[in-house]
Amino acid sequence: MNSNIENFNSPKRVGILANHMIPQAMELGEVLKTNLDSQNSWWIKNINDLEGISNNLDETDLIITIGGDGTILRAAHISALKEIPILGINMGTVGFMCEIEASDCIEELPNYLDGSSIIEKRMMLKAEIIRKGKKVEYDALNDIVLARGSKIRVIEISVKLNNTHLATYRGDGVVLSTPTGSTGYSLSLGGPVVSPSSNLILLKPIGSHMSLHGGVVLDLNSKIDLTIRSENSATVSIDGFID
Repeated sequence: MNSNIENFNSPKRVGILANHMIPQAMELGEVLKTNLDSQNSWWIKNINDLEGISNNLDETDLIITIGGDGTILRAAHISALKEIPILGINMGTVGFMCEIEASDCIEELPNYLDGSSIIEKRMMLKAEIIRKGKKVEYDALNDIVLARGSKIRVIEISVKLNNTHLATYRGDGVVLSTPTGSTGYSLSLGGPVVSPSSNLILLKPIGSHMSLHGGVVLDLNSKIDLTIRSENSATVSIDGFID
């Protein structure tokens, strides 16, 4: 039995998060609320209204996103701490993580709300970034990327695994990916696609001039330290939208 799957009861309170860059997303959200909210317990916000979303999260049983994978990633950062499940409606250009197409959602969405669907749990990564003596933490559903900055210059990254030196990469950077993120940046670098319900970490160098260029598959509980060993500028990107 897959321990990452559990039954989902009919939600009493539902939040809709719409991509603010797609005008039709908010319109579709209003249509869904009008047609499916029988107890006036649904709420709708655009994905960038963090204060408005935060004020409505308590007792919310389900988050429905309307957009693409980017909208789901942003929603995951909002709902993860409260462990609120997410159901994605695709209205973007990429919809690997979305469950329903916008054109079919009026007909199909009730099937996900009647208590007969399941929740699939996905692992996330936690990044601790230390800069100028201060530590900041971020969660990532897709990936964490440490890459060269705006200048086209090689950077050198030392990688430790559980406090033991694993490799030193000279190139454009390093990607740490979850199974969910294996279909993202890691895949474009030649990385494998793995089952989204698996618990592992993919380490993939970007344009590396050193060994282990094929990447490494690591255990869920691995502690990975990335240290820049060159003076050239670099950027950390969390899920492609926090830099």
